[in-house]
Amino acid sequence: MLGAIIGDISGSFREFTHKNKYPELGLLPTFDELPTDIGGKKMRYGVTDDSILTVATANALMRNYYICRKPHQYEFNEDYYAYGNKYKDPIGGFGGGFLKWLKGSGVAPYNSCGNGSAMRVSPVAYISKTIEECLELAFRSAIATHNHPDGIKGAQATALSIYLALKGHTFAEIACELQGLYLWYEPVEYLGYFDIICSDTMRLVNHVLMTTDSFESAVLAAVTIPHGDSDTLGAIVGSIAEALYGIPEELKIQALEMVPMEFKATIDKFKSIAVS
Repeated sequence: MLGAIIGDISGSFREFTHKNKYPELGLLPTFDELPTDIGGKKMRYGVTDDSILTVATANALMRNYYICRKPHQYEFNEDYYAYGNKYKDPIGGFGGGFLKWLKGSGVAPYNSCGNGSAMRVSPVAYISKTIEECLELAFRSAIATHNHPDGIKGAQATALSIYLALKGHTFAEIACELQGLYLWYEPVEYLGYFDIICSDTMRLVNHVLMTTDSFESAVLAAVTIPHGDSDTLGAIVGSIAEALYGIPEELKIQALEMVPMEFKATIDKFKSIAVS
């Protein structure tokens, strides 16, 4: 989960910089190192909706674990609705469909095929005991809002990639498993436009993970793709790269200093129920 948050933070100030994504600044630059403005606006830097909803996913899993004790009865919309309304002004804002959903009842999904389902799903891999459970939980987390087949597929592909990486698989091996389950996306290095659609984002994610060999190199490659949805690319790649390679301790410390106290508490508490 922390890998997703680090990727999110790293992409937060790069999201709307279009072609220039400041690769020279590294993953988590200091505030003093950031450019002073973009398009006349002060640059915002920190957690975005990707981190907010990732933490909401973890909270939903814990709420069901501690209260319901029914592993296949997890529901996520309540937590997405609560966190979305609590953190109303994230860096970069929420997607248009999600905003409308927040203004409504927060119950009925809206058939989104966007990349929001994949950016927030990482915690389910850590609580799943089997591939089947991982796919089921990813499905349930997606359909709270993203009940379009592409939204579901992106969430399941991301969650299963993390699950298999935690079991010691390389990404090449993971790619074979995903192909067998029809959850693979053909990698592409560059799109040249903002990749809000889940299938577009996942093609970029797969290229990055096929061509990098460490947490730092993977996340930096993801957040610096020209015109890319930097925070979401960072969150998805970061969540998988964490399971593949681990996170350097100094990055963990730096990132945790940049998140709300509530998020830190959730991260710590979630570790106690995660499957090792």
